[in-house]
Amino acid sequence: MKKIVCELCDGTEFVKEGGMFVCQGCGTKYTAEEAKSMMKEVEGGPVVGAPAVNPNQQQIENLLLLASNAYSASNNEETEKYCNRAIEYDAMCYKAWFLKGKAVGWSSTIQNPRIAEAAHSFKQAVDFAPDEEKESLTTEAAEELKRLGLACISLRQKRFSQYPDKEELNGFLSDFEHLIEGLAVLLSKGAEVAQAGALEGLLGGLANIPQLKIITVKSKAEKAGVPKEFFSQIAIMMNNAAIDGFNTAKKKYNGENHPLQRDLAMAIDEVDNCITLLGLAISVSDDDDDDDIKRYESKNTMEEYLINASAYDSYSSTWRSISLTEEAKNNRRKNIQSNKDKIKEIQDKAKAKAEEERKKAEEEKQARIKAYWEAHADEKAKLDTEKKELADKKSKLNAEIASLTKQINDAQPTGTVPSEDEASKVKDQIKELENQRAKLGIFAGKEKKRISEEIASLQGRLDSLKSKIDEEKKARAAEVDKELTPIKTKKNELEQQVSAAEKRISAIEAELTKDPEA
Repeated sequence: MKKIVCELCDGTEFVKEGGMFVCQGCGTKYTAEEAKSMMKEVEGGPVVGAPAVNPNQQQIENLLLLASNAYSASNNEETEKYCNRAIEYDAMCYKAWFLKGKAVGWSSTIQNPRIAEAAHSFKQAVDFAPDEEKESLTTEAAEELKRLGLACISLRQKRFSQYPDKEELNGFLSDFEHLIEGLAVLLSKGAEVAQAGALEGLLGGLANIPQLKIITVKSKAEKAGVPKEFFSQIAIMMNNAAIDGFNTAKKKYNGENHPLQRDLAMAIDEVDNCITLLGLAISVSDDDDDDDIKRYESKNTMEEYLINASAYDSYSSTWRSISLTEEAKNNRRKNIQSNKDKIKEIQDKAKAKAEEERKKAEEEKQARIKAYWEAHADEKAKLDTEKKELADKKSKLNAEIASLTKQINDAQPTGTVPSEDEASKVKDQIKELENQRAKLGIFAGKEKKRISEEIASLQGRLDSLKSKIDEEKKARAAEVDKELTPIKTKKNELEQQVSAAEKRISAIEAELTKDPEA
């Protein structure tokens, strides 16, 4: 039988007083959690001298009802008060601890995040809960803690959107870290998180730099078993806060009628905070996806804005002479190029991954197809035979079609029709008359007139021959076509047979290459 064994006197007789377990042998007091860790297998005797039913059970039930009603009315302060009173009556009242965790968590403010307190209460609830409820209670508490965390970070998002300063930037990290450590406590991953925290010790003062701080926070989150999707939600909040904060900084600076150097310095600090926050969003999500590409692009937009920003050196100046130094601008241009390189790296990685997945999917498909037809060998043999027969038939048909095509081409009419020959002679006559007219002198007017009239007559004859030529060609073509009709009909029939064979071959190939799981 398991009993509580006192660490000082090895006594096993205990009574419960005010939430503490008191050893009757030496009077040493232990908390419920300490007493639980001291349970050992011993022979005979009761575990605790307290009665099985708490004499204050009715008061506890009344307080839990009051707490529940207060929580339903969104009165977190009253809820916490009633839960504390219930815990005073019974330090192991897991329902009171759980409801207290909710009340404490949802009473968090941007100045006073109480996620760690909520996590402790949830952990107490899980520890004191009956064994059959521990798993479901842990899951419910973890989901509640995640909602609390997202709500707190959402408040931080709104704050940063309005005030993109260093304090709010660090607030994102602080909120995230409190949430992860709270989840670690709840999920009993404190030791693992402590190991991850060792990195923070090695970094020393550098651990306060946001880019490095996020490394330790993310490591703690992974050790605590936080799902990847949760990181993505937080990254989206960070991204939106950075974009809104940039618009706020830009609007404030652009709204200055005569911005001076101090105004530019403030704008640079605030925009740099937004750039840093985008970098943190990329680190938190760690997805290397389209969202991260957009974040790198947004960083470049902000870098470009600062490169082009300028201010007046005094109230009396008439042109903006203050801006970043060339060295500072070049450093930012290097940042821009680095971001572009990262975008290309992500895109190349995505293409390579897609190609790898495509190849893998194709290999798996081919393996399934092979296995299927190995199990249906007779059916495959029939299809292969039919396909070969159709291919042979198609080859023979195409050879016959080629022969018929040659006959049709060879039978096509060549040479000129009679009217074309006559027209050629008329053209020669016109050309001869034009040569004669060109040789006549300026005093041979009558002769020129006669020749011109003769040319005109011949030209009229030539025009009439054009329509006659078309008619003769059409008649000849119709006669040839009539002679070729049986051959063309035969060719069409063969082509239809080829088409049917090709269609069936395609169907067989589709059947042989079909994914059995499709």
